Amino acid sequence: MDNPTDYISNAALLCLAKDASSNTKLALQYNLEDRLDKKIKELFSVDNDLRKQEVAELMLAIGYAKDPRFYSFISANFNNRDLYLIKYAITAAGLTAHEPFINQLLDFLAEKPFREAATDALQAYGVGITKKVLQLELSESLPDTIKPYIPELIQSFRSRDSVKVLMRFLQSKDFVIRTEAAKSLNTLKLENVSLSVDQRLLTRILLRESVFYRNTLNAIITLKGFMDSAETDALDTDAEIESIIARENLVDVLLEQLDQSLDCIFKLFSLKYDQADIDTAYFGLKSEKQDVRVNAIEFLDNLLKSKLKSNILPLIEYHVLENNGYAVSSFEAKVKPEKEILTMLLRNRGTRMKLAVLNVIKFSGNDAYLPIVKPLIKHPNLVVQRFAIRTVKELKITTIGQ
Repeated sequence: MDNPTDYISNAALLCLAKDASSNTKLALQYNLEDRLDKKIKELFSVDNDLRKQEVAELMLAIGYAKDPRFYSFISANFNNRDLYLIKYAITAAGLTAHEPFINQLLDFLAEKPFREAATDALQAYGVGITKKVLQLELSESLPDTIKPYIPELIQSFRSRDSVKVLMRFLQSKDFVIRTEAAKSLNTLKLENVSLSVDQRLLTRILLRESVFYRNTLNAIITLKGFMDSAETDALDTDAEIESIIARENLVDVLLEQLDQSLDCIFKLFSLKYDQADIDTAYFGLKSEKQDVRVNAIEFLDNLLKSKLKSNILPLIEYHVLENNGYAVSSFEAKVKPEKEILTMLLRNRGTRMKLAVLNVIKFSGNDAYLPIVKPLIKHPNLVVQRFAIRTVKELKITTIGQ
């Protein structure tokens, strides 16, 4: 460690930090803390030409040493322009198992170059990380950019606890989380044929998903009806035009979530029925040929059991066939009061839907929405919180103007 050649002394320091991570006496005997402090000062001296390999090795040594006084050296490199050093900073953060690093590591999941390193770093925290992630999901605090990768992170632990968390994710308000959780469970099932999934709970989750599916269909027909009636009237003001644009955006989100819900349902079916049968039916429903879609519906009619068949099949028929002029479904979408629909979406959907609904309410000029918007001012998600504050202000201004 006192060798004048940096390559040797740095490697020795890293080895000491690694061995000392499970032997505090060793760290004291060789003054690990002082050596790390000295090395950091050397690297930042004015006349020192930094090699990135040295910086990387030092970050790993700090990670193994688990001394919070040096963690700022790791976090500073999260913003480095060199991808190599960012990856090593991510790895070092995982070695520390320092809880404040978790949110930053989760954010790296959204960036493809760092996704693998971030997943490995989060795994280093152990299975306990699953509880932290579950808390973030339940409070709707996860950014939309990382939601698609969260179930895959949980899946990577391949444990009973990870299966339990994924099953809990199936009951999330967020469509992306539910769909990706079902996908991860299917992957685990393929890897382990003996994977135990509570079938009664799975049936309840499927029936719950059918409620999301039905409510989405009702919301779409309600909003489209409102927009059709508005088009017959002259749109005289900017506010009226903005209001229609906001509803169009909301319908787009609903249509996207309708397809996500269908996708989720079929991934859940794959946990209950033969994978090949479900794949055949799903690809049939996605066909551009009407007769292929009809055959897929008939195939599902024979495959599904009574409770699932009666609750889900009519919705699929309506979504896949009736929208294409083929009237066969016993389900009939209901036009409901718009306030009822918006309230339901605001309370029972994820952050993306909340923002789209708040945008509609903001231009409504209807202060009757204030009681359902005000609670969101304290929402854990800061984006929702800020948008709710702006919506309340806008409604109050409009009310005063009237």
